[in-house]
Amino acid sequence: MTTIRRRILAVLPALLFAVACSDSPGSPDADQQLNLDVANYVADMTSDDLYMFDLYSGMTASPALASPPHPPRFFDLTITRDVTFYDEFGAEQAAYDPLLTAEINFLFHMEGSHSRTGEMGSIDVAVNRDRDMWLSGLLGEETERLWNGTGSSAVSRSRISDEKGDRQYDMSSSTVVENVLIQLPRFENPWPVSGTITRQVHVEIVTDEGTVVEDRTVVITFDGDQFVTITVNGEEFELDLAQRCARRHHK
Repeated sequence: MTTIRRRILAVLPALLFAVACSDSPGSPDADQQLNLDVANYVADMTSDDLYMFDLYSGMTASPALASPPHPPRFFDLTITRDVTFYDEFGAEQAAYDPLLTAEINFLFHMEGSHSRTGEMGSIDVAVNRDRDMWLSGLLGEETERLWNGTGSSAVSRSRISDEKGDRQYDMSSSTVVENVLIQLPRFENPWPVSGTITRQVHVEIVTDEGTVVEDRTVVITFDGDQFVTITVNGEEFELDLAQRCARRHHK
């Protein structure tokens, strides 16, 4: 098992933070506001997943040897992983082979918390996530790599404070990653070119009067662009993969 400890040493510009995303003026009702908050909860989670995809696709080294630089985030997060290598016939390999390894199975666990403050408000999130991911397309001199897998996020407390007030949620989710395609070289293809991530999000809204339970189905569709569509129970938002936040589409 490999354990990676990431500790950010500098405060980054607010534009990098999900809470720095602005939504155009308006007063959405409680249901619409929850959709937007869930979209940003998922945006934050998706940024962590894409970071792992980049790192363990072997953006700067082989998938077996890659070790992370400090990512552009302001939080403390521990990642543990178990890795198993397979050849093109599905036989397990003792070690990674740059030409003969066809698939890698990663079992990830991420745990920690992060707090961010931006121009539009602040967010505090606890992280406790598991991923069972398969990386394929590795055989020979490859030009693209494919991610598939599933995951779960344990109940975590999220606190959001912005111009619309203070909101507190307990959220958990399940994840299905389907055919998320990454093309090489990565510096020319920074975003997944196709595939989807679907998340079932369970929300408990904590209020002075008690707890309200809601569920949301969230789908992210990749197309090679920095700005992709994310839907929450059918409502479309724009997800900015670089700034890690979601904005409501306005007509």
